[in-house]
Amino acid sequence: MQRIRSSVPWVLLQQPASLLITGLLLAGVLHGLWEILALALAHWHEPNLFGDSFAFVDRDGSNLLRWLTAQHNEHRIVWAKAASLVETELLKIPPGQSALFQNLALILGCTGLWFWLCQRLLQRPDLQLITTLAGWLLLLNPWQYENLGWEFQTPWFLINALVLLGALLLSVRTTGPAPKVSKVPQVCALLLPWIALASTGQGVALAVAFLACAWLRNRRLGVLVSGSTALAGLCFFVLLPYSKPPGHPELIFHLDYFLKAWLGGPWQGLAWLCVVITAVLLGRRRAITRCHWPAVLMPGLFSLLFAGMITLSRAGFGLEQANSSRYISHSLLLGLSALLALALADDQSKNQNTPLLGGFLVLLTTLGSFPQGLQAGGLSYTGAWAEGRRWAEQKRERFVCNAQDAGLAAQNMRLIEPCEEVHPDRNKVDHYFQGASAVQPMGWHRQLLKRSTLPTAGPILHQLDQQSLTTTILELRGWAFTQTRPRQQLYLLADYGITQQLAMPIDRARRDVKKAHNLSTKQVGFEAVLPRSVEGKPLRVVRIGTPTQSVQIWQDPSADG
Repeated sequence: MQRIRSSVPWVLLQQPASLLITGLLLAGVLHGLWEILALALAHWHEPNLFGDSFAFVDRDGSNLLRWLTAQHNEHRIVWAKAASLVETELLKIPPGQSALFQNLALILGCTGLWFWLCQRLLQRPDLQLITTLAGWLLLLNPWQYENLGWEFQTPWFLINALVLLGALLLSVRTTGPAPKVSKVPQVCALLLPWIALASTGQGVALAVAFLACAWLRNRRLGVLVSGSTALAGLCFFVLLPYSKPPGHPELIFHLDYFLKAWLGGPWQGLAWLCVVITAVLLGRRRAITRCHWPAVLMPGLFSLLFAGMITLSRAGFGLEQANSSRYISHSLLLGLSALLALALADDQSKNQNTPLLGGFLVLLTTLGSFPQGLQAGGLSYTGAWAEGRRWAEQKRERFVCNAQDAGLAAQNMRLIEPCEEVHPDRNKVDHYFQGASAVQPMGWHRQLLKRSTLPTAGPILHQLDQQSLTTTILELRGWAFTQTRPRQQLYLLADYGITQQLAMPIDRARRDVKKAHNLSTKQVGFEAVLPRSVEGKPLRVVRIGTPTQSVQIWQDPSADG
């Protein structure tokens, strides 16, 4: 074995295929990290909130401990809430602004734990390298884009890190002479169920998987973990109030939903990867050392239990729900178990050549987009990253629109085109932007609100390129910007003589105007279709500007004077 260890570079040089696969795996890992970093940076500069993220601003200021431990849907998200508390109270930034960097840090933590696990279980350095890189690429796959770009999803990556930590703890010796057995792994094993159950509902699947694997490891560890898990469960589900969330379907199990969620949903490469590796292992009939079973089974067992949990709680919403991108973050752990099992089987081989099957299969199902890339409507590797960027931008646009709407409402105005929702309960959104929540808008959120009410900075340059008037609509096309601050948000303001004026943001791209006036932005155009009447009142005047300062560009020809 020592001879193999010392000859890893020589083995790689002797195998061009090994060098190619290693290089492609490394390139995929670096590309994935770059994409996630880009998402984190974009969110840091414009930290929007979406959906469940408004739980961070709906805070009980009179009893923070009760708020931290309160149930959110079927989850307790103690650590995510605590992170938002640090952001608003210590860092003085909007809640969730650092969340995507937290996601990146947790993913890096997962890669470190996977590297450590491969080092502990595998003997051949060349196999350690290939398996480590292949596992990293699985952890960074883009089909989980909803979690990668959503500030509320840090618990998903925390759970993944805890799963791999559990696998690592199961690979450590916990019996033998006292001086040779460290107490640190035992303490971590006792704390793991508590941390998991305080993270999110998936912590139940993690605690049960870790408990089962602990008993498989040895009786002493099983007893310790059983006691800790029982106490944690008693605390989080009995002593603290727990109830079924309203509006959720009754518990029901559908096998097709379960299999789709467990085997990767829209990322069909996971199912293909696991099936091929299973077939290879059955064909080889090469036994894996029993002491390695708990660590190998831990990720896969967790993904199995997780799929069972979401099937029971979500199958009532319909089969399409099983295709949710966010579920892939946990189902991919099944791929790690399969990859590790294949590597342990190859580790026993006396063949000097580096086993490449695991790395090749991971490349084929990730960068190669197999098999979903061959199907109509299937999402390829590059397509998944593009969809992630599109989804993150859509979240941002919705948040900006709702902030504009709230700022205009304070000036007795409303947007002509209603914003797409960022939360099912519009009152929560309005309360936050109106400063009625426990957490006040700060940073970029506050700037968005001010942007709607700032007076124009200097003269407004504008041009009406086209207008078309019928009995029912008025169509206007043109551009406008303030001379000294071109990036200031301007609006088309339609006056119908009713309680509220109607507004439309001027934000269409006009590259010709940007070039002609040497502007720093091209979002200065407008293409508006305005109804001739609202609530029975005719359109009288259209202006360009802000609620506090504007210039008239159109007037009803039939109006007096």
